Amino acid sequence: MNNPQNKILVLTPRRRISLWDMIQFFAGDFALLQSLKSTKHTLTVLKEVNPADIPDEKKRTQLVDILTKLSSLWVKIDLIGEVEMIQNVIHHLENAPYKNYSEVTEAIGMIISKTQTELEVRSFAYIPFDKDQYFEGDKLFGDDVKRACSEEINAHIKDSGNCLAADLNTAAVFHLMLVAEFGMRALATQLKVKIKNTPTKEAGWAKLIEGIKKKIEIRTAKNEKKQSKKEREFLKFCRLANEQIFFFKEIWRDNTMHAQVRFNESEALGVFERVKKLMQLLAKRISLK
Repeated sequence: MNNPQNKILVLTPRRRISLWDMIQFFAGDFALLQSLKSTKHTLTVLKEVNPADIPDEKKRTQLVDILTKLSSLWVKIDLIGEVEMIQNVIHHLENAPYKNYSEVTEAIGMIISKTQTELEVRSFAYIPFDKDQYFEGDKLFGDDVKRACSEEINAHIKDSGNCLAADLNTAAVFHLMLVAEFGMRALATQLKVKIKNTPTKEAGWAKLIEGIKKKIEIRTAKNEKKQSKKEREFLKFCRLANEQIFFFKEIWRDNTMHAQVRFNESEALGVFERVKKLMQLLAKRISLK
């Protein structure tokens, strides 16, 4: 294969590979298997003519070349353990310990059979063009959210995109609700919300939403006439974010966590955009680490 992107396929999982690259992969590398079959057929014919003879140096060199390339193919498709089988046959061919054509064809036949068996259980999934933007995305919610969020939050955002790309829509909503939950807890921490007998990181959605609401009300009522513009804008931001979180809880979160609904593609994409807007809003004002 000439394209360097295809040098390692399965050993770099969840990597974008174009359909054209896949065609080259199959048309180029897997042609080796056909070459090996053709060579085996030739050796079988020669065996019938002279069963006691062995392949001459030219034929052994040809076989070694094919097997060496096939060994590289096996590495690409993650058949690391089986490479030893090929290396063993190459060693025998280079040192000519085979006694006759039958031993050679039997060894080659085993490699062909093993390769075909393993290829039958190696699968590739196709991602539609319109879903490719979600696959393995590191900045699906934008640069600001990426920088503001912890590794755990960013991992869930990325997972939600991969689920969308794979049409796992309910799973995508599950990850998105976890992202929203992290945002809710960060907002509660920013407002110094305290839940009786319960750490903020362990409190449920309902208690935290109510706790955030009460904190906003307390700060709004306190010295209302003397509040700075900055404080008013901050409380407006908190109120808007908390209202969105409450909406998420009532419409999506509870249903998802309690196995009451499955989401279709349109619904999951809608949730993605809503959570994206929430996290973009939060990233402007509070720490999400």
